[in-house]
Amino acid sequence: MLGLGTWPAGAVYSCEMRHTALALVCVLLQGCSSTAAPVSARVENRCNELATRTAVQKFIGAFNAGDSARLEVVLASAETFRWYSTDAPGERFEPHARDRPGMASYVQQRHAQHERLELQRFKFDGVGAGYANFELELTREADDGLPPTPYAAMGAVDCSAQPPTLAVWSMARAANSRAV
Repeated sequence: MLGLGTWPAGAVYSCEMRHTALALVCVLLQGCSSTAAPVSARVENRCNELATRTAVQKFIGAFNAGDSARLEVVLASAETFRWYSTDAPGERFEPHARDRPGMASYVQQRHAQHERLELQRFKFDGVGAGYANFELELTREADDGLPPTPYAAMGAVDCSAQPPTLAVWSMARAANSRAV
């Protein structure tokens, strides 16, 4: 673990989100769908560290640009997308966190507030159940009350897509964070 911190006490994550974030996303994702089928080793091999990091960087690029077209390409399909969650500003928890169709307008709203994500550190946590798991340290900032602030994130990339796409993103202020 990177020692990325803890989720804020006031955050209202669903039980599934809390458990998934704490138990390294891959273990619980397999149980998220009753139609989950075993994924071949060949499919999981698509999700090496480089492919996973590339998917994360493409998502951050589309997010920072407010680019809905690019976002559609880098997000997992409706069948494999699980959630995008964060604290305020731009809070996104249940049930909105699972709203894949709403991601484009959410990103455009955040772009209007000049929200930016800057990757500081990436850690590849391996592949399981068809998903590549990662942890991040990043800086998040926006005009609506968020100076540059350290954040911790965990997520997963869908290995069945070619290229791999972002299926899970959960971020919150890093423990003991201060504006940088």
